[in-house]
Amino acid sequence: MNILWMEDFGGNLPADSKTLIPLFQGVVKREIFTKDWDDEDDLLAEPAILSGFFAKHSHDQILLLKSVFDYLDRVADGPWTNHDVFVIDINLDRYADGGRDLPVDMAGVDKTLFHRKGGIYIYNHLMRNGVPPENICFLSGEAASTLEFVDHCRDALMPRPEAFEKTDSDFPRFREWLRQRQEDPYITLRRAVIEGCEYLKQRVESDDSAIQFREFIGTKGGDTGRATRAEIIDYLNTLQTFLPALAYSEFPSTPDGKRLKQLYRLFVRTLAHEWEDAANPGNLRRDMAFEKKNILRTFGWIMKNVRNWMAHTSLLNELAAEDVAFIFLINMRAMFDFYTAPVAYEKALLELISRTTSEPVMTLDKEQLLEDLVQSYRHVKDQIRKIRRAKDAVNFSEMVNNLVLANEASQGASFLCMLYQMFWHGLSPVRFTRVKPSKDQWTKERILTLEFSFNCDINHYLASPNATQDFIYQLACTIYRRSFPQ
Repeated sequence: MNILWMEDFGGNLPADSKTLIPLFQGVVKREIFTKDWDDEDDLLAEPAILSGFFAKHSHDQILLLKSVFDYLDRVADGPWTNHDVFVIDINLDRYADGGRDLPVDMAGVDKTLFHRKGGIYIYNHLMRNGVPPENICFLSGEAASTLEFVDHCRDALMPRPEAFEKTDSDFPRFREWLRQRQEDPYITLRRAVIEGCEYLKQRVESDDSAIQFREFIGTKGGDTGRATRAEIIDYLNTLQTFLPALAYSEFPSTPDGKRLKQLYRLFVRTLAHEWEDAANPGNLRRDMAFEKKNILRTFGWIMKNVRNWMAHTSLLNELAAEDVAFIFLINMRAMFDFYTAPVAYEKALLELISRTTSEPVMTLDKEQLLEDLVQSYRHVKDQIRKIRRAKDAVNFSEMVNNLVLANEASQGASFLCMLYQMFWHGLSPVRFTRVKPSKDQWTKERILTLEFSFNCDINHYLASPNATQDFIYQLACTIYRRSFPQ
C-alpha cells in the first residue's frame, strides 16, 4: 500500500513518534518505531525521512507533503493518482507560500482562507481525477471544519469522505480504516503490478540482456533485434497503468466488485498478448542449461496456454486477485532474467496468495507431491477418455490443451486448477516407460497396459541445493494448496 499523507503538524501536533505511533503502528510495528525512530530527526525540514523509514521497515510506502503547493508539485511530477490511499489534513496554512499564486481555478479566493481549507481543495481535486472517495480520508484536528464539509457534501448529494479527529479515541478507527485497505486484495495486486513494472523497466534500461523473452522467439536466443528494449518498455508501461484505482469495498457484490472480474480478464489478456504465435517454448536453445530450460519451458507453456485460452475460450473468466497474481509472477519470471530470490513486488504477491490459503505449506514433501502428481495426471487422463474428440498425449500440458480444444466445458474439469498444476507437472514431468500385456480383471480380455513414471525431485523446485528462500521454492509452497485442493 502506498499512502499520500497531507499534514503540516499545525496546532502543536508533534512531528515525532508521539504522533507517528498512534497513527501508523499498524503499518510499522510499534516496537520498531520505539527502537529505530529518532525523535531528533527534523521531519518538518526533511519529510523524506519518513519515506526512508517506511522503506526500511515496512512493505508499505508513505509520502509526506506539508502544503497544497507540495501537493500540486507532486501532481506535476507524474501519475500522483497511483497512490493507493490519501490521508488529508484540512488546515494546511502553516507552510503555505504566500508569494505563490493560487491555482487558476481558485483565482480571486483569499489566500489565507484557501490554505486553511486546503485539504478540501485537494479532496475535490482527487475526486475530479478519478480517485474513489472511499480511498480518501480526512485526519484533522479541526472538528468544526470537518463536520461543516461533511454536511456540505450530504446537502449537495456528493460522496462524503471518511473523517477522523486527531484524538486518542479516533486513532484506533483510523488504523482500522488503513488496515482494511492494506489487506484489500485488489489494492495489493495493483500496487505490486505498479512496483513490479517499475522495477523491471529499471532493470531493462540498465541491462538489455535482462529481456529473457527473446529466448522464446525464433531460434537465435538473445537476438536483440527481437523484443527490443523500446517494445518491452512500452509493454511494461501499458501494464503499469492498466489497473485503475477502485474503491475499497467490504462487499464484493457491489458494482466495483462485479467490475473486477471483467477488469482481471482484460488485464490478463493484455499481459499474455505477447505470447502469440512467434513466442514458443519449443524455440528455447538446445545448449541452455537443463535447470534453466526446464523452468523457462514450464513457465512458457503456462503463459502460452493462458494466451490461447483467453483469446479463444471463456475458461478464465472467473479469476480472483490471487489467480492474477500467480499469472503475473509466472509471466515476469519467463520474460525477464533477474535474481533467484524473490524481489519486493514478488514477496507482496506471494503474501497475497498466502492470505486466502488455508493451512499453507511450509516445506515440500516428496511422497505427498508424487501422490498429488499421480492423482492429478490420472484425473486428466480420465477426462480425456470421457471425451472421444480429445486427443491423448503423454505430456500433462498437452493433454489439458487437447481437452480444451475438444470440449471447454467438460464435466468435472477445473481448468484454472489445471493451470496451477502445469507448474508441478512441468518441473516434474511424466515419462512413458513401457507397454505391458495384461488381462482385464473383469472380462479377461487381453489388453495393453501403459506404464508411466514421474521424475519427481524436490530439487527441481530449488534454484540450488537447500535454497528454500529462492523464488521457485517459495512459489511452490505458496501455490501448493491451490494446485491440489483436498
